[in-house]
Amino acid sequence: MVALLGLFGVATVFVPVRGAIDHGDGGSSSHTVAVGQTTLQTVCPARMQLADTGSYGDAEYRSSEGDITGKTRFAAFGSLYDSSVTDISGDNKQKTASIDMSDSAKAFIHQSGADKKSSLHTTRLLETDKGSGAASAVASWATKGDLQGVSSTRCVTPQLTQSLLLPGTQTGWTQQLVLSNPSDKSTTVAIEAQGTRNGDSIPLATDSKVTVAANGETVVNLSAAAPSQQGLYVTLNSTTTAVAAVVRAVHAEGLVSRGSDFATPVGTPSESLMLPAVASGSDVTVEMFSEKAGNATLSWVTKSRTVKAKTVRLEANRVAVLSLGKAPSDAVAVSVTADVKMNATAMCVENGSDQSDFSLVQAADVQEVSAIALPEGIEALIDVVNTTDTKTTVTLTAYSQQGDQAGVKEITLNGRQAVVLAPKDVARNAVALTMSDTGKAVAWGAVVRNDAVSKAKAKGIAYIGSTSLMPTQASVRVNRSLNVVQ
Repeated sequence: MVALLGLFGVATVFVPVRGAIDHGDGGSSSHTVAVGQTTLQTVCPARMQLADTGSYGDAEYRSSEGDITGKTRFAAFGSLYDSSVTDISGDNKQKTASIDMSDSAKAFIHQSGADKKSSLHTTRLLETDKGSGAASAVASWATKGDLQGVSSTRCVTPQLTQSLLLPGTQTGWTQQLVLSNPSDKSTTVAIEAQGTRNGDSIPLATDSKVTVAANGETVVNLSAAAPSQQGLYVTLNSTTTAVAAVVRAVHAEGLVSRGSDFATPVGTPSESLMLPAVASGSDVTVEMFSEKAGNATLSWVTKSRTVKAKTVRLEANRVAVLSLGKAPSDAVAVSVTADVKMNATAMCVENGSDQSDFSLVQAADVQEVSAIALPEGIEALIDVVNTTDTKTTVTLTAYSQQGDQAGVKEITLNGRQAVVLAPKDVARNAVALTMSDTGKAVAWGAVVRNDAVSKAKAKGIAYIGSTSLMPTQASVRVNRSLNVVQ
């Protein structure tokens, strides 16, 4: 009899982790084996889109996506067997460079345009060790139209259960939840939402359960499902297979574009969170959610110190929204600490004379090894923050489009110190970065812009978070049973 103690969200292949078999005593009738996930899948969303582009009414009042352009960068690192890029159905496989299985120092790097279809990045590993995994990202931008500005996100892993902490659903906001199912089995996803009014679940104005076809996608309009909220916490539970979830958040005031960005699922709730890549000079609003009541303290993390900003009372199962005002000129991140476990996200708004844009910043997932892929056409600043009181050193490695290691840079940070650097500070031709952080102390993320948008004198800002390159493992307990005929 075999009992699976840990489950992964996607169909995969497992191999025993080297040295991880516990044989126990010689007379024992059972033992436990640690197994690692060798097949990884991430879904890269389509470029930013409007919910409605109907060509009705006078031309000057029609919504328009303008000169929207999208790019995706796919990256995989470490002990690789194969890495491929297809559409969500697994078809239309893109031509990619072959992998040299004898050289684990070389990465798989591939770039493509991002259109109105999501992409599926599938990576197979030779071994499940630190530093082996995939980290991809998508970005889109426009110099005119209703999507003027920049949007970006890291690609996401399908999960059975996940939650998102989102901006408001008041008039002018459109939030499209895109559910992607890369498996060959259809599934039903239950949607539950909490808002800012009280701790009760919101009765959704649309179906609370949706079907996502095998190898397909379903789009849910959250603004219509849960309108007139200042913030939204959405929980998704899939019954059969793991699904990927991304929200396209678009804001407009009449004919004026107020920005767009992607929102992705939050991580594990914690009493201490770091939101890196907060743009200096932007108007920052932080959203928080906890299942228990408590108190939270928010602080600016600058290049030289940490400055307490505000405190807020968290009510159980109720989204808290707190404006921090303009970020200091040397701000790098926002630190959130609480006496209860919570999730937090930040919205950074840059306002222009007749247009604005915003980035949606997730709390960083601090890991021993992680990576950021940089789509073609963007300009990035990498924000690096020591989340501890202890001095620490991390190593950044840059990779070229050919997958070669193009440069290495060590960064030493004092306790609570933050630094900002450009990818070219590590290597001139860097298109992807990995970070080795043996102390699990450092949070990092990228503030993303685009030169064409800047030259059009428009505001454009977005965010790409880091992706873990740590092995995903589970335990399998094997029991000897006389009832099993061998």
